[in-house]
Amino acid sequence: MESKKIFNIQSGEMRVASSGLMSIVLGSCIAVVIFDKKLKIGGANHFLLSTRGQTTQPSDLTPLHFGDEAIVLLLKEFKSRGSFPKDLIVKIVGGANELGQTNIAIAEKTLLKFNIPIENRSVGGELARKVHFDPATGDLKCKLFPIQDNILTSPKVEVVTSFQKAIKVLIVDDSKPIRMILRSIYSNDPRFEVIGEANHPLEAEEIRKKCEPDLMTLDIQMPYQDGVSYLQSLMKPLPFAVVVITDFGAAQGGPVVSAMELGAFHYFQKPSLNEVTELGEKIRETSLHAVEALRKKQMPSRARRNSLRALKPPSMIVIGSSTGGTEVVKEILVSLPEDCPPGLVAYYLLDTNKYRRAS
Repeated sequence: MESKKIFNIQSGEMRVASSGLMSIVLGSCIAVVIFDKKLKIGGANHFLLSTRGQTTQPSDLTPLHFGDEAIVLLLKEFKSRGSFPKDLIVKIVGGANELGQTNIAIAEKTLLKFNIPIENRSVGGELARKVHFDPATGDLKCKLFPIQDNILTSPKVEVVTSFQKAIKVLIVDDSKPIRMILRSIYSNDPRFEVIGEANHPLEAEEIRKKCEPDLMTLDIQMPYQDGVSYLQSLMKPLPFAVVVITDFGAAQGGPVVSAMELGAFHYFQKPSLNEVTELGEKIRETSLHAVEALRKKQMPSRARRNSLRALKPPSMIVIGSSTGGTEVVKEILVSLPEDCPPGLVAYYLLDTNKYRRAS
C-alpha cells in the first residue's frame, strides 16, 4: 500500500485538500481543523496569535498568523470549493499554557460569529500537541508531549479520533485545586471536553440541565447537599454516567459504598499533583467505560439480544462484578437468549454493614 504524502503546516499557513496527510505541531498556537462530510475534503490552519493587537512587531507576520483572520480565510476557501456550513465538522487543537487561552477564545468567538459549532476539541493544559490529519476521511491522530527547553520529549498520550463528538464532562467538587487537576486530566485528551465545573450539587444541577453532559465526576462532601443524596436524586429519573472522586476510600465507610449501590460506575480517591500522570490515565479510561456502559444499557433490549446472538456460541458464560455492577449484571442477564449456555456470576461485595457502622 502506497504511503500518503505528508504536508507540514507551519505557523502562518493553511491547506485544504482531499488527499495526503497534514502534520501540525502546536504549543500555544491553535489549529482549526475542518472536514466536509459531504465533499470529503479537509483543511487546517495554524495561527500564532489571536489578533494583530497581540504583537508590536506585525511586519513579518501575515493574516494567517492571526486567529481572527486565519479562520475567516479558511472558511472562505471551503466556501470557494462548494462547501456549506451545515456539512462542516470543526475541531480545534492546541492552545497550551497561558498564552494559548487567548487563542482558544478567539477561535471559539470567530466560529460562533459564523454560527459554526465546534464538534470536538483538544485544547489547553501544559502539553504540546502533534497532529496528523487525513483530509479524505476526517481521521485525526493527536499526540501530547511534554516540552523541555522548547524540545518535544516522548509522547504521554496518543489518541485517534474520527471527529466523533467529545464526551462532555461536568466536574463537581468544592475544592478549586481538585477541579483544576481534574480539568487538566480531561483537557489533555481530545476524547473529552470539560463543559463546566460546579462547587456543589445545586450549581451542578443548573449546568447539567443547560449543557447536558455525558459524564459527571462527583465529590461526596460538599456544601448544601452531599454527593450521595444528589446522586440518588440524579439516578431516579434517568441513569447517568458518574465517577465518584472523593477523599473517602472504600475502607472508610458508607458514603462510597452507598454511591456505588446507587449506580456510580467507579470511585477514585482524589489525586495529588504527583499522581496526575499515573492516576489521570486510569480516570480517563474508567470514564470512557462508564459512558460506554450507559450507552449499552440504553440500547433497546431487542438490539442487545441480537448482538448477543451474533456472537459465536460459547460453552459457558462467566461474568465478574463488584459492588457497583449489580444493575449492569442484571441488564446482561435479562438480555440473554433463552437458549444461552450455562453461566457463572462472581461478585466482589464490600461488607456494607461494617462500613456503615464505621461511618
